Amino acid sequence: MQIVLNGTLTNFLAVNPHQKQTLLILHGWSQSSLHWQIILDNLPSTVTGIALDLPAFGSTQPLPGNPGVPEYSDFVKNFIKKQKLKNVVLLGHSFGGQIAVDFSLRYPKLISHLILVSPACIRDQKPNQKSQIAKKLKPFINALSPKIYDYIFSLIASKNYLNSTPIQRVVLNKILYQDYSKKLQDITVDTAIIWGDKDVTIENKSKFLAETIPHSHLYVIYGANHSAQISAPQKFISLLNHLLKMYAD
Repeated sequence: MQIVLNGTLTNFLAVNPHQKQTLLILHGWSQSSLHWQIILDNLPSTVTGIALDLPAFGSTQPLPGNPGVPEYSDFVKNFIKKQKLKNVVLLGHSFGGQIAVDFSLRYPKLISHLILVSPACIRDQKPNQKSQIAKKLKPFINALSPKIYDYIFSLIASKNYLNSTPIQRVVLNKILYQDYSKKLQDITVDTAIIWGDKDVTIENKSKFLAETIPHSHLYVIYGANHSAQISAPQKFISLLNHLLKMYAD
């Protein structure tokens, strides 16, 4: 489905419309709503399921200007209000989890519960070693032939950066330094933290999150990697549907 949201063509998948409970899913970096199709297909019929294509991903247009996490959070707020969604359980995965954390801090009254799946909300404030090396070598690399440049760049740049479009790279360079570690204690919404025990994509901060976010519970999915909904779908579906039933009661 598609709507125009404040001038931005927005794409999303939806199932079971007009139910009393809504699950709104924010996908991770380099992904889209399609990575959550299996979850939508297995939701209880009593739950409206919506998976958004975040701006600059899937079939949703980019946001104007130089957007970071707050601007993405505002985009989600505008979507909820335009669609008149009620009793919203907000689920954010990885980058989507970073947005969901920001959203829960700024617009807590618009959601009933928060589900964070390996959220990338804790960020280093300083460039990592690869980034520091790349910055120092940039003047020399630019003078090389295109083939040698591409080879060296592939060794230095992160996988997320290499797999991103030019527009996405602008966003990535901004969100990498938007850290929420000192704000987690201010989250007032009941929160479920889900982490795969085989996740090596980002550093496991699940214990820190569970100890810092008030009214939170940690759930570990054994055998799952960073995208638990893909690597361990049945376990993920079982846990998610259990949480949704618990939230509805």
